[in-house]
Amino acid sequence: MAMSPVFVPANTAFTLFLMPRQLSTFELSVTTAATHCFPVKNKASLPAPYKKMLENGWIFQAGPESRPVPIAVECGWEQQGFEHFSGIGIYTLHPSNFKRPYKESLYLVLPKIAGTVKLFVNTAQIGKSTENSVSFLLPSSKKYLKITLHIHNTIANILYPEMDSSLDPKRFSSGLLETPYIWNGIATIK
Repeated sequence: MAMSPVFVPANTAFTLFLMPRQLSTFELSVTTAATHCFPVKNKASLPAPYKKMLENGWIFQAGPESRPVPIAVECGWEQQGFEHFSGIGIYTLHPSNFKRPYKESLYLVLPKIAGTVKLFVNTAQIGKSTENSVSFLLPSSKKYLKITLHIHNTIANILYPEMDSSLDPKRFSSGLLETPYIWNGIATIK
């Protein structure tokens, strides 16, 4: 999507509201064109940026029949005792005391993933992705929020070490690799 030029006077701040993946490049240049500044009349009407990190409370199952165990989401399951597991890793979170801050859209952002992912919210499938980072629009339900991620890793952690015993299965990342968060899609650029 092409945008028309936006002129911002020198020594001022420019705020740009973006939806996830809305803008891939942004070109800044100095110009001598005459600029016109139209101030926002009611700044209180603009929604504030919202971001809730989901670093704690996750449980993990190495397949649907395994016993759930607590897991960190800053590094893959291969670093947390599951280096020989290949299949569908199931991450589940019941965010405690989560209340939607307002009626606007919220997104679950998975900043770094190793594998393919399916997202379920309150048992309903919301979406799936093969990307290594993704955001999903969350349903606007006022019910409790139960997030379940099914992440299918590659079989590299099993095959490659069998072909070359010097390879450590922990070299092959699987699952969530950075902390997920809930975001309203609004970012401030200054």
